[in-house]
Amino acid sequence: MRNIEEFSVINDYEDTKLAWDAYKKHHSSEPSREYYIFHTANVNIEVQEQEFIGIRGLR
Repeated sequence: MRNIEEFSVINDYEDTKLAWDAYKKHHSSEPSREYYIFHTANVNIEVQEQEFIGIRGLR
């Protein structure tokens, strides 16, 4: 599990697609920053790190 000490809320979205579109936009403009999407129904914010196994396609 990843312990996130500090974070900021960028925006809230009613539609999941809009949240993902904003995530992609933010991530492409600043790829070195970490962005997450969490549902407000979650009491605890937990991020489980997983080792990447696979190959990404060409961009």
